Amino acid sequence: MKKKLVTILLMILTVLFLISGLGTASNLELDFLGCYHSGAGFDEGLTEIVVYDSNSQLAFVTNGVEKAIDILDLSAPANIRRIKRIKIERLDLGSIFTPDGNKILTANGGEPNEEYTIYPAEVNHARFDQSSQYQIDENVRIKKGATIAEDLEPEYITITDNNLAYVFLQENNAVAKLDIDSAKFIHVYGLGFKDHSIAGNEIDVSDEDGRVNIRNWPLLGMYQPDGLASYTIKDKTYSR
Repeated sequence: MKKKLVTILLMILTVLFLISGLGTASNLELDFLGCYHSGAGFDEGLTEIVVYDSNSQLAFVTNGVEKAIDILDLSAPANIRRIKRIKIERLDLGSIFTPDGNKILTANGGEPNEEYTIYPAEVNHARFDQSSQYQIDENVRIKKGATIAEDLEPEYITITDNNLAYVFLQENNAVAKLDIDSAKFIHVYGLGFKDHSIAGNEIDVSDEDGRVNIRNWPLLGMYQPDGLASYTIKDKTYSR
């Protein structure tokens, strides 16, 4: 996945929820406390995945330029310090253990080269090849001239129980349902489109006109979410 960022920022936010009723926030305030610059230049890389440990007040963040994990001390949010950098051979987009700790799943995006002649896509040992029997929605975004197996790019994974996972395919505007025990995909769901001609769906479509121009346009946009998490409340599992 390619992203152009002039400066990579780690935003530390304080979120205050005033609860009125179960699970309902009546007020939401966001306060900017500090930032961390990874030093990456334009189109060189990014800090994409962040994990925070509240006990140690440390954040573990990916560094795409250095192919490393940066460990940041957040005990003083106004003065964030990098205390260590761990080099790694490969920077997978998302890894997660099953709840029982017996398996780990890794999303290997397999981004193709510019000519679309190299397609290294896979998720763990589950593949999107023709031998796999799974359903795929018609509105899943596939590049013209590429096969489904060549173009699907796993981005992030969440596990709802020991045998079921959901894999975000950000570039394809889709999410795939995975049976962990059999290492086979069950269904690839398209996430649909957002109609920017409808009131409430306004958007600024240009970053080159030097002004803010948020309004309706006769366009359809894709959601293409990145991170994914699941949680269970009263025996019902939710993903977002």
